[in-house]
This record gives sequence, C-alpha cells and structure tokens, in this order.
Amino acid sequence: MSRPPRRSASRSVCPACGSDDRIPIVYGLPTDYAIERANRGEVALGGCLIEDRNPHWECRACGKQWNDSAGEARQGGPAR
Repeated sequence: MSRPPRRSASRSVCPACGSDDRIPIVYGLPTDYAIERANRGEVALGGCLIEDRNPHWECRACGKQWNDSAGEARQGGPAR
C-alpha cells in the first residue's frame, strides 16, 4: 500500500536548484497505478520502507529529494 506525502501549507521550492517542478514521493509496495504514475513522471517511488524521516518531494529538474517539515534533504534520483 502506498502512502501519500505529508504536504505543507506553502509551496516549497527545491533547496538545491530553486525549481518549483516537484513531485511527491510515494512509499510502500507500489500498486500498478503507482507504477504507471511513476512511469509518467507524476510521482517518484521511494521504496517499501516507510519511515518518518523519508523525504516527501523530489525535484524533477535536478533529482534532489527533501522533506518540507524537517528541512532534511538527500541527493539522488527516484528509487525505482
């Protein structure tokens, strides 16, 4: 089952490049629908381990992943 990202009230931008072209990262065992959305670039698949510190967003411009609420980020592309 996939879990949607927690969303902040404000629209954040990528902390690395400043782009606002972000997509949510979906965690959990992906459904066929989640895989289709990932293939279309609408979401990033974050893997099956669901942890509180997982990043919520991925920048489509540079691949940076970050978490609005904690201000934490990690570099890299989608985990597929």
